Amino acid sequence: MYRKILFAAMILISTVSFAQSQNDIIIGKWKDDAGDRTIEFVKTDAGYNAIIRTAEDASLVGKIQISHLQKKDATHYINGTLYIITKNKTAKCSVEADSNNELVITGKMGMFSKSQKWTRVD
Repeated sequence: MYRKILFAAMILISTVSFAQSQNDIIIGKWKDDAGDRTIEFVKTDAGYNAIIRTAEDASLVGKIQISHLQKKDATHYINGTLYIITKNKTAKCSVEADSNNELVITGKMGMFSKSQKWTRVD
């Protein structure tokens, strides 16, 4: 009896874990248009963070590029903070998933905004 309950609990936990990972479309590694940087979105208690995994400038590897991104719905993430490395400043950030393989990351500073398209890395 104990084995049956344990087996049922393990199946339930694995099913729930799989369903959660499918709902978080941004989880995983993404490459920018130029192909010179790869970020990985991870889920934290505070939301979603994007960590630089590869970059032309090796000193950037391991730094957080985007932090505290909040899930709005299945394809939209809002209220994040984007670290603009070249200017040493931060901006508001949102992410929209165009598909399972493309993200549009938008940074906003005041009345200016800029978007980049990132592609999923296998």
